[in-house]
Amino acid sequence: MVAAAAGLTMAGHDTLRVDSLSKRYGDVCALDNVSMSVAPGELVVLLGPSGAGKSTLFRCLTGLVRPDSGEVRLLGAAINRLEGKALRQHRRSVGLVFQQHNLVGRLSAIDNVLTGRLGTTPLWRVLARRFASADRQAALGSLDRVGLLDKAYQRSDLLSGGQQQRVAIARVLAQDCRVLLADEPVASLDPESARSVLSDLRRVARDEGLAVLCSLHQVEWARQFADRVVGLRSGRVMFDRPVTDLDEALESDLYRASTGDLA
Repeated sequence: MVAAAAGLTMAGHDTLRVDSLSKRYGDVCALDNVSMSVAPGELVVLLGPSGAGKSTLFRCLTGLVRPDSGEVRLLGAAINRLEGKALRQHRRSVGLVFQQHNLVGRLSAIDNVLTGRLGTTPLWRVLARRFASADRQAALGSLDRVGLLDKAYQRSDLLSGGQQQRVAIARVLAQDCRVLLADEPVASLDPESARSVLSDLRRVARDEGLAVLCSLHQVEWARQFADRVVGLRSGRVMFDRPVTDLDEALESDLYRASTGDLA
């Protein structure tokens, strides 16, 4: 398991914990007393209809939005109370994978992965693109962990959509994160590519001891790859249970027609 970031200490078993988190935008309640956790080595899937509050929750987890009340704890630190250097340190401990790959197409896969080392690399090396040998080895190792070592020096815009998303996963692995947040990472992929990406997320959770939180719309993917599922609706947690307990009644209740989902 990757060493804990300096200044943060593990408290209890959970790497990521959300306690009684609430957030309003004017008259809209985006999050209403949300509590959940993700343990090391666990892949938790966040399910819910559009507008359920998933995006607001992810913004709170990354420190981009401060909740009105409650706490987000990473490795024992209440990160929504951090500022400046301490907050930047937190952000290096959290890897982000989005629906869009956010790669530089003209750069090779390895050069894109090396951007995950920017938080610990001197600026002159970044500007000159002269990364240390240890950084390059880390980038190659990360590509190998997602099965793309043979594509390391290929331009990223020549890779398939699924391969580009796996490069994005390799980039956060090179970052030495402890928590990986994946926001709709397979929404734009074909089923075979989606299966490969989710397989990689599950494998790195278990092999690397990462806490992985992945938001999805596709319940069938959650059933296949998640350890646990959290259902979010109208800013509230509807259920939080092992994926084996996710039945059709829970799914139907989560996605029933409603005008209440606004944020």
